[in-house]
Amino acid sequence: MARNVIRLVVLLLLLGLLVGASWYWNQRPAHVQAAIADARTVTKRTDVMTVEAVSEDGPSLVGRQISILNARVTVVTNERTFWVVGSEGDPLLVIVGQSSAARATAGVPQVVSGERVSLIGVVRDGSGGATLSAKERAELAKTDVYLLAADLQRVR
Repeated sequence: MARNVIRLVVLLLLLGLLVGASWYWNQRPAHVQAAIADARTVTKRTDVMTVEAVSEDGPSLVGRQISILNARVTVVTNERTFWVVGSEGDPLLVIVGQSSAARATAGVPQVVSGERVSLIGVVRDGSGGATLSAKERAELAKTDVYLLAADLQRVR
């Protein structure tokens, strides 16, 4: 009998805790709700992907911010464009963007064939080639999508 009473008390406490948490979640102060809404709209999710995944699913990824870790540079075509491959050898064109003043003054990091890099950028399709040079547009003509890299880090 005493065991049943203890179980009932524990069950009622857990139920009360659940009801209280649910009530609090729905009755949060307005400033807390506003902060949560702002965080959801401001936060830009970056998916970690492989070069192969981007190469294969490219058109469905256009506009998404992604991160690629430890890709091997195969061909450097100019100071802003190069090709990378993953473990399976599918190529992906990378164009290093110069959207910020700091990046423009610092210059584009020079990469060489054979080195490994990690990248963060936005997947773009060929329609965004208006701001590219003739050489960059020629490289873009070889592929459906490319990565407009905002961040490039050498892997040591």
